[in-house]
Amino acid sequence: MRSSVLIFFFCVALYTAAAQQSLYHNCTGGTFDSADSGGFGGSLSALFSKLSSASLASNAANDTAGAGTDAAYGLYMCQGDLSGSDCQSCVQVAIAKINQSCAGYRRGFIWYDQCLLRYSKVDFFGQVDFAGVIMVNSETTSSMEPYEVMSALVEEAPFRQPLMFASNASDLYPIFAIAQCTSDLTPDSCHGCLTSILNFMQTCCLHKRGWRYLSQSCWIRYEATPFFSVPSKTEIIRSRCSADDFPAALLASEQSNLLAVVAELESNANSSGFYNTTIRDQRVGDLFGLALCREDPAALPSSACTGCLHRGRTAIANECTNKTQGIMWYDDCLLRYSNQTIFNVVDSEGRTFCSGESVSSDTANITITGAGAVVEAAVGNASLFASGIFTSRNANTSYVTAQCTRDLSRHNCRRCLGDGIRIVTDNCTQRRGWQFLSGSCMIRYEAYPFFTEMAPTTTVPRGGPGGGGGGGNSSPGGGGRRSSNVKVIAIILPIVAVLFLGS
Repeated sequence: MRSSVLIFFFCVALYTAAAQQSLYHNCTGGTFDSADSGGFGGSLSALFSKLSSASLASNAANDTAGAGTDAAYGLYMCQGDLSGSDCQSCVQVAIAKINQSCAGYRRGFIWYDQCLLRYSKVDFFGQVDFAGVIMVNSETTSSMEPYEVMSALVEEAPFRQPLMFASNASDLYPIFAIAQCTSDLTPDSCHGCLTSILNFMQTCCLHKRGWRYLSQSCWIRYEATPFFSVPSKTEIIRSRCSADDFPAALLASEQSNLLAVVAELESNANSSGFYNTTIRDQRVGDLFGLALCREDPAALPSSACTGCLHRGRTAIANECTNKTQGIMWYDDCLLRYSNQTIFNVVDSEGRTFCSGESVSSDTANITITGAGAVVEAAVGNASLFASGIFTSRNANTSYVTAQCTRDLSRHNCRRCLGDGIRIVTDNCTQRRGWQFLSGSCMIRYEAYPFFTEMAPTTTVPRGGPGGGGGGGNSSPGGGGRRSSNVKVIAIILPIVAVLFLGS
């Protein structure tokens, strides 16, 4: 079978049925008169109607319409965690698109982020088809943990009936993964499909921090950020590792020093919520580390801080294997190390995570204005932490926290948080939830309470950024606690996709 390769870039975003764009479509198999309501055209219309109806009740189905030479065969598959309404919305969008893009063709398939649709004049049910698309994140990782997680899902999914779908949201590493097969396959065929595409990913992509393979019979996907529904107790974990490795000749000593650094951080940071240390080593160089817990003694007892740091200590050495620098962000703490001095040095490589949901301009403006007030409050507190609650004129409430690592001066804390506000203003316009994370500071906004209000209400001035905004109430304070709910936030990162298409 001949193959063609196409490379393109796109951005990952959360699922919204109203604004979907197809990842790829392909039309083959000869043509027919699409204006003719009889024959194959009539069968195809009837098939699509049956698939659309079925998608409200099931996330995967295959069906036929017509008979003899006019028969049409087709299937759809929605990501296994989608609701019935979201699945049906995705399938209906796919049907409309393929009717337009593949009009008159006897065979076609189309992929969206969370569903696929396939039809043919020839019965293909039960036949594994590996033709598909490979997508990889531009960032790299040295961790093999994603592969281990996916390997387990590949073994599990074929026997999870009826959807042959399995997912994993790690509570230690930033790993979110799924594996799934189309409904026409047997469990054995599903296992063969998933195993084959995972084996192929081993040859190209395991060093990438996020990858997926979409074939016409099965798909696998791993990301470092959530892209499917996760239980409310699931903690959203994020990390960043440098591209540079420790020199091979010094690796054993560097790894020993790293273990010593993170052990010291875990042991000492829980008492005050912050600790920084340096391991001196004249032969291989110094190693610097710091740990920060969220500043809320009432809602975040030392046991929670200790537990968070222990998870970070366990994970960071594996997540950033042999790397000279690494950061792990959890809901309740941050853990960081580097072979370069990091104390009172602002980390300029901050990341922005934006929700896929939108809010009004009034809510967005009052949130940014309020976040600015929280930043000033944090800079003025000895803990370099503050929180605020803000209500816009349309009664939407915003919850905001800001915090700096305590090695920073007040000037550098204000600089770090100020940069964060500017970046989220540019990147997360009118988003219902966002985060800015750097190794020096963090800002978080949610539309639900994820901390405890501990200060009296004050007024935020009218007139937010951009000339918009309205009056609102705020309560900047120094308190906060972890939320029992998880807001799924998607990072916008460049992804490279490679298409392998059968002729």
